[in-house]
Amino acid sequence: MTATGSDMHDSSSVDGRTAPPIDLRSLDATGVEATHALTLPPECYSSEEFFKFEQHAIFEQGWVAVGRSDTLLKRGDYITAQIGREPVVVVRQESGELAALSNVCRHRAAVMLGGSGNCGGTILCPYHAWNYELDGHLRGAPAMSRTYDFDPSEIALPHFACAEWEGFVFVAFEEQERTPAEMWPSAHDLLRNYRMDEMRGPNPSVVEWGVNWKVSVENAVECYHCTTVHGDHHATAPTRNTVDSPLAFEDGAFATRVRNTDIDTDFTTTGKILFDPLPHLTEDQRQHSMWVILPPNLLLSLQHDNVHYFLAEPQSSIHTRLSIGYLYPESTLQRPDFEELFREGQEAWAPILEQDIEITARVQRGLASKYAPRGRYSWQEAAVANFNRWLVNRYQADTMVDARCITLRGETKGDGLI
Repeated sequence: MTATGSDMHDSSSVDGRTAPPIDLRSLDATGVEATHALTLPPECYSSEEFFKFEQHAIFEQGWVAVGRSDTLLKRGDYITAQIGREPVVVVRQESGELAALSNVCRHRAAVMLGGSGNCGGTILCPYHAWNYELDGHLRGAPAMSRTYDFDPSEIALPHFACAEWEGFVFVAFEEQERTPAEMWPSAHDLLRNYRMDEMRGPNPSVVEWGVNWKVSVENAVECYHCTTVHGDHHATAPTRNTVDSPLAFEDGAFATRVRNTDIDTDFTTTGKILFDPLPHLTEDQRQHSMWVILPPNLLLSLQHDNVHYFLAEPQSSIHTRLSIGYLYPESTLQRPDFEELFREGQEAWAPILEQDIEITARVQRGLASKYAPRGRYSWQEAAVANFNRWLVNRYQADTMVDARCITLRGETKGDGLI
């Protein structure tokens, strides 16, 4: 039968939660081993209602990567991010520590800082010039002397948990039982020789991507599409050379590994790296490319002379802001020809990015179709299957929705479950 108003949840917010537009028990088919799993329902990628639910279930409930600590070296250096529904700023304190604060003024709720930079010794609201110490305490509020019972000492920006791991900065709205390092010990061992905490690079570029954030993450971590979509641009890491993932679902991070056609390869005109290989890699690591998800939103592309990373910042159900950065050892950055060779590398990678943008746009269009399927996974998509399984666990752990919520496609079966 068709769901009526009495059968449907109104998607209202309860304790900050937004009810999903589907019955989450229907996701059980995704929350199993990759060999038996179905892909997520199309609505998980195309529904704005589901997107709102997901912001709380995924992005407001644990660690989220927001940037690199090497961009926050001096007092007052800051980066901003949108985590779920919340504007956040991370700023270097007088003490040298990092603080994660709400980026919303305590007066009339204007978002104060944008992008990244250095704010000096205060965080200034551009609306009415309320200003805050770097630790979030209100420093000054013009023309408030006539306001009854106004005590500036009682006003401060909310603080959030902040942690660093492998040179990346993570923020969580509540204190977490485990640090990022404790969450991903297997990934930490896998990444040890890349020494990302010792590397840095040029400022990341930002790409506005017209797809759901999960579409961009899933595409970036599997090589099942590499030869079909990228052809000769990806010739040194062809799909047929995919090997078993070095990480299991229980590791909480998800990886795809491909054996390269030769040692020290890259997607350049010569097929070889432009700089010296990373100094601590083993010969085996120099013969493989690897892509890793540290959920929910940090992706690593582990190459032989650099690591590049992607930070996904969801904007809507069909819009993702992706920051793309490259990390190199200090010795590489000091080379007199670094800028020239870096530009050459960017030009070589550009067609791959353009092809990914085009093919994922096709995926996003297809997901809006009433005929969009719940498909099956290839073994070469194990990282995608495990990432989706992780998402299902988070969705189901977060929901407080009863059996009255809207079911898939607006239809019910039997007791209201599909």
